[in-house]
Amino acid sequence: STTITTGKTIHVVIGTSTPSVHATSTDGSGDYSVTLVPEAADVPLVAFVDGDGTTRAATLSRIVSGATTLGDLDLYQNYVILDARNDATLTIDDLALYDSSDDSDIQYTATAATDALTVATGNTVLLQSDTTFETGGAGGAISLDTLDLRGTLTATGTQTFSVSGSWDKRAGAIFNPESSTVDMTADSGNNTINGNFHHLTISGADTFTQTGELNVAGDLSADAGTLTGSYDTTVQGG
Repeated sequence: STTITTGKTIHVVIGTSTPSVHATSTDGSGDYSVTLVPEAADVPLVAFVDGDGTTRAATLSRIVSGATTLGDLDLYQNYVILDARNDATLTIDDLALYDSSDDSDIQYTATAATDALTVATGNTVLLQSDTTFETGGAGGAISLDTLDLRGTLTATGTQTFSVSGSWDKRAGAIFNPESSTVDMTADSGNNTINGNFHHLTISGADTFTQTGELNVAGDLSADAGTLTGSYDTTVQGG
């Protein structure tokens, strides 16, 4: 990952019924700061690089009631970071409060009504270790490039995750798949995969390398690509 450095305009958006936008800029060390008006209740917050055609970075968090600062809200180039802090939960509704439909510099589009999420190609979703991300009751389609899973991801029903990069579940991370399908769609790139799934489909023509055990509670389908590696694969369905 590439840290955002000097001279970048940062917008910080506080998610209320009418989101407020605060502008600041990075200094020579890549640091930025903004003074927040205390909120009466916990609300989502998104920080992102604004007005730079080559640098895309966004981080979604939560600001707790009464807080005026939120420290170390990191931004990495070509990353969407979900970092709620303190074992808090984020949802697609939180992402939908301010997304690419509000500012095209944000790398994701979220739809609250259907709980659908699309993250632009070339951007990694990093779910931090002290954060839970729940995809929502409507169970809409989720489209990602690469997932770096360090916290807890909870799917809904039979929804589909379309992943055009790698699926990297780190030690200690949790994926609650419900009855979902994860579809690995990459046709090239030598992507990687590990972890537990309900249904897993390999529909892209890439060679996917296991970086750990695969445990599939439902069906494993390899329609086009190749799954390789020396780790165990357990399939309970077909």
